[in-house]
Amino acid sequence: MIRGATRAVPRTRLLTARVVVPVLVLVGALALYLRTGAPSILTGDQAEHQFTAYVVGVPHATGYPLFTMLNALAVWIVPWGDVARRVSIAVAVYSALAIVLVYKAGQRLGHSILAGLLAAISLALAPEFWSLATIAEVYTLQALFMVALLLALLQWWELEAHDDLGLHLRGLRHPLAVGALFAGLGVTHHGSFTPIVVPALVVTVGAPLLLRLRNPEQRWPVIQLLGRCIGWGLLGLTPWLYLAAQYMMFRPFDYYRGQGLPYHPYWGNPQTWGDVINLALGAGFRLKVFTHGWSQLPALVPGYLQELVRQFWWSGFVLGVVGAIHLLRRRLHVAWFLLFVWLSSSLFGLNVAADIPKAHVYFLPAYVIWSLWIGTGAVAVGQWLESIAAGPRRQHRFFLIVAAPLFIPPLAIGTYRFGRMDRSGDWEHRRTAEQILAYVEPNAAILCRWEACMTLRYLQLVEGRSLGVQLDQTEPEAGVRWSERVPLYAPRHPVYAISYNEELAARYIVFPIESVPDLWRVTEEER
Repeated sequence: MIRGATRAVPRTRLLTARVVVPVLVLVGALALYLRTGAPSILTGDQAEHQFTAYVVGVPHATGYPLFTMLNALAVWIVPWGDVARRVSIAVAVYSALAIVLVYKAGQRLGHSILAGLLAAISLALAPEFWSLATIAEVYTLQALFMVALLLALLQWWELEAHDDLGLHLRGLRHPLAVGALFAGLGVTHHGSFTPIVVPALVVTVGAPLLLRLRNPEQRWPVIQLLGRCIGWGLLGLTPWLYLAAQYMMFRPFDYYRGQGLPYHPYWGNPQTWGDVINLALGAGFRLKVFTHGWSQLPALVPGYLQELVRQFWWSGFVLGVVGAIHLLRRRLHVAWFLLFVWLSSSLFGLNVAADIPKAHVYFLPAYVIWSLWIGTGAVAVGQWLESIAAGPRRQHRFFLIVAAPLFIPPLAIGTYRFGRMDRSGDWEHRRTAEQILAYVEPNAAILCRWEACMTLRYLQLVEGRSLGVQLDQTEPEAGVRWSERVPLYAPRHPVYAISYNEELAARYIVFPIESVPDLWRVTEEER
């Protein structure tokens, strides 16, 4: 039953909680994400991640060095599917591992297998996480690092409760060493990890450690521990060396070489070390964070709360509130860490600029926290019901009365959403890109936005198709006038555009290619 008991646990139940259930959760989550995962090339950022894994290049800011290296490894060791599918399989693995860690965190927070299971299932079937687990995106790996950090902190707080700094634990046997390593990896993996997770880490771990420095007897041991944490944290930052190595090995970068292809994809074509540092720190994106201002938050919050209900349904929403309150009353360190991360992720997602089309992904850490609150909320409800039960015989009915129904909403809604979440038949992007490259002349130039250009670039870099075709990736919405790009190619090259552009059509005669969706021929004649 779901309980917060601390009595000795039988060996068989311990084996079940630590081995059997995690393996089942891993297999179930991985099977779900592999079954519903995208089968081939995607668009935009996802297509870019798919081809940079093959050529071992550098994608857009913040460079995602560890993600790229792990995906490059997957490209060579996964024995089936095209390169794009292999990268999607790697993401499914990261996602399933994150769900396993959510189970373990939920089980430790609630002292219950069922609490861990409910947290894991709630997150695994939440549409945001499920969707990101089926495509070549970076966000579920960020969730993996965050929950791994949380598990290390849970172990640390258990040591700290006994006034034990654990200095006898060497290397990664010390929980703060593990936490510092995952924090470093998280910082290098995605720029949002720093504003979302690091403040909570400073307040709930760093500040209490620094306060211990006031005690002369603890001063040297604390300094030793902080030194270890800094060392392991710096080790976690070493993936950034990948960006430096790429710059040193392949510079100078000239976007077009030979037949119009970049000889080595390094986003932004950096010319100085300052450009490399700006890429790693996401300099261009920082201007799009916290753009709405505090005054607009009251108008944005109701929509966000509705999104929480969409992710976890009403039962999960209510249990999440109960779980957060329950932890605040029982385990302050844990409660404040989770609350800080949830608030930081929520505010970050609410304040990202409206022109970021996928700003909703920045709520993912908040959804991870909410799933853990759902598990602890179930514990709180169970403890209350058991307290009013007349005797042990009635307490044993708790699973049937409360636990089983709590699993029904996420499982039922997940089943209902399966058809919409299933991307296993999504071959449209590959088919369209192949049609475009098959139709245009070998020396053509194509004006295209980021989303479409990356799919075509994949076919060129990975499969060697139409290497003479030049892709002019520019965004009319960012102020680039396609009509001014045409003279760069015409009349030496036939010019095409993907999607109709009014500004282009006002200056040149354009006509659709009927056999290829959304492809337009641009003539040399000006209106």
